[in-house]
Order: sequence, then structure tokens, then C-alpha cells
Amino acid sequence: MLGSWGPDVVTKWFVYGTNVVGPLSGFVWEALWVAAALACWPILRRSYFRERIAPRDGFWAWSGRLLPEDALLTLYRGAIFFGVYRFATWMHWAHVLHHYPFDLTWGGPHWAPALRL
Repeated sequence: MLGSWGPDVVTKWFVYGTNVVGPLSGFVWEALWVAAALACWPILRRSYFRERIAPRDGFWAWSGRLLPEDALLTLYRGAIFFGVYRFATWMHWAHVLHHYPFDLTWGGPHWAPALRL
């Protein structure tokens, strides 16, 4: 996207910690999912995974043929914790360690190269 962050999607995702639709929506989208995960903590229960997630999502049904339920539950919980941890460490790195202000403009922060034609 013109004037958006980063030289490519891979660099954008792994270095800048945002998604491909821009800094404002990336921050808002990730913050929304972190807030939802924290507010809905019962989703981490084994019973919730067994009754609601595994039967409705084909990935878990397929994986269940290869792995025991404890391993599936570990992967499920790990994905949630990874998302929360990634968001928290990105905020800590950018705003605590480096004191970058929040810059939610389309072009992104001054230290992230933007795409130009």
C-alpha cells in the first residue's frame, strides 16, 4: 500500500509487529484480540476447548488424529499466550525501552521505512 509501512509483508510482520493493512488498524486489531482473550479467560479451560473449539474447527479434528488431547490443548493455549505476549513485548520495546510515541498516522512512525513509488 502506498505510504504504508515497510518494504514487504514479511519484514512488516516480523520486524514492525503489525499486519498488512496499516499501523492504526494493526494496533487496534491486535489490541482488540488481546482484550478479548483477557476478558474471556474461560476460553482457556479444557472443557471449553473440548466442547466448543475442537468439534467446530477442522484443524483440531485433523490434529486430534495425530496428537493426544493434552498436546492439542497446549497448542491452543500457546497460540493465545503467544499473541498476548507478542503484543505486550512489542509495546514494551517500542514505548518503554525506546520511548517512541504512539504514531497512528497512515505512514507509520519515523523509524519505519514507508513504501514510495
